[in-house]
Amino acid sequence: MLRTELPVAEEVEAQYELSRRIVPMDPLQARAAGERALALAEAAGMRQRHAQSLCAIGISYLGTADYETALGYFERSVEKCAELEYDFGRLDALIYHGTALAAMSRYEEALESYKKARRICSEHNEEPGLRYISNNIAVIHLQRGEYIKALDIYEQLLDQERGDPAALASTLNNIGSLYIELDDYEKALEVDREAVQIRRRLGLEAELAMTLSNISSVCMRLGRNDEAREINDEAIAIAERLHLEDVRIMTLRNRGRLLALQGNRPEALKHFDEALEILRNAGGLRLRGDILYHKGRTLLAGKDYEEALPCLLEAIGETRESQERRLEMESEGALAEAYEALGDVPQALEHYKRHLQITRELLGEDRQKALAAMEIRYRTERAEKDREIYRLKSEKLELENLNKTRELTVLTMSLVQKKEELRNLRAHVEQMARELQGAMSEVTGDLLASIDVSLRSEQEWALFEQQFGALHPDFIRILLEHHPGLTPTELKVCSLLRINLSTKEIASLLSVSSRAVEGHRYNLRKKLGFQGKTSLATYLAGL
Repeated sequence: MLRTELPVAEEVEAQYELSRRIVPMDPLQARAAGERALALAEAAGMRQRHAQSLCAIGISYLGTADYETALGYFERSVEKCAELEYDFGRLDALIYHGTALAAMSRYEEALESYKKARRICSEHNEEPGLRYISNNIAVIHLQRGEYIKALDIYEQLLDQERGDPAALASTLNNIGSLYIELDDYEKALEVDREAVQIRRRLGLEAELAMTLSNISSVCMRLGRNDEAREINDEAIAIAERLHLEDVRIMTLRNRGRLLALQGNRPEALKHFDEALEILRNAGGLRLRGDILYHKGRTLLAGKDYEEALPCLLEAIGETRESQERRLEMESEGALAEAYEALGDVPQALEHYKRHLQITRELLGEDRQKALAAMEIRYRTERAEKDREIYRLKSEKLELENLNKTRELTVLTMSLVQKKEELRNLRAHVEQMARELQGAMSEVTGDLLASIDVSLRSEQEWALFEQQFGALHPDFIRILLEHHPGLTPTELKVCSLLRINLSTKEIASLLSVSSRAVEGHRYNLRKKLGFQGKTSLATYLAGL
């Protein structure tokens, strides 16, 4: 029985892991692997993996922007994990459930999912999970125009993520979106380019493509269309190679806008239609409204007023549902222009009125946005000053440590050289004593005794300890906490290994033979529990 069950279990694990690993690069292949894992897990009675495979399939639908289908899988995964009291599986599914809802502009429901996920993270002290959820919540605040709330979260995350470059890049990307919302495009470019550098260095291609798409949009707003086209082309190449449908939608929109600006309306419309086709069953209201508006504007520019009408009416419906007031206002204005061009004055007036009404309503939001921008600029400048002070202090500390390291190296090597010279001198005096055959035995004896005293002197070691302690103040304490049974000589050997001295150099400094040092190293490996090829020096360097 075991012979038939074990391969099935291994295959389930392999397919599930494959699905999760490749989903950023190839959502379709990831979906196929997830579906195989789901079927095999169900047949084998592997209930946890069955629940997790549902989530994995849902993630693949997120990758192709099919949010409604993704939601169904996440809800089933949450339900199955709850039945099994499997908290970590439920946490995973809840986070992605919130992501799908947010993509559909169902913000209150998304926040509810994130709230449930945060409770699980708090119960299990899952700090990375809490940071990830906080980032997603900040995105929702940003999309709802709650800029200061979003900034509060981002500032906390920046402090927490200094040691996690991937998470830092994600937060920087979202801060770039915040600056876009506040119309500070130069600052948005600066932050997004920092995120790009990190993601290039880490090889995070899917995330890189998303950030490049954002930068392309910002460049267009700044009128840098050639730069926007070059950056967008790189994002398209990555998105097509990795089958990233959500990124493809944005890059198709960007390319359509660029073609429209060039006056190539047929090609622009073709790109808008391709993006809308991908979105047809996805439910991404924000993107649909945006693309429909730009398609309508392109049709207006070509005087295709009849075709522009249904496009702009649909854009208004989508933007109204997703609460994109500014885009709704612009769509109402464009629709009024279309009706006016067709001679339908009553309809034109109706939509102009609606356009003006939303404009007046947005004036208050604009004042709020301006105040938020002022506060954000102030806080950003303060944070930049704090970071500069931190950088200068770090550089100063690094320079001080470098100088201390050099001083310790010079001191150590001079002590080694002094010991070698004393031993050479002793050997020379012994040779003289033998050649003189007792004629100056008293003088040579006194000289040999004096050399031996110098060789056994602890004065040089005390000087070394002082310099070593200044550079590595906690080394001996931490070493003894982990290994309290070490002898004073073994502690000396450890200190010398910590600064990468060779066996011969250690022997010279301690006035013992190289064989004796090898014996100490052997004993240390036994006491520290090392086996095989584990490096003693590497271990000590990490303390």
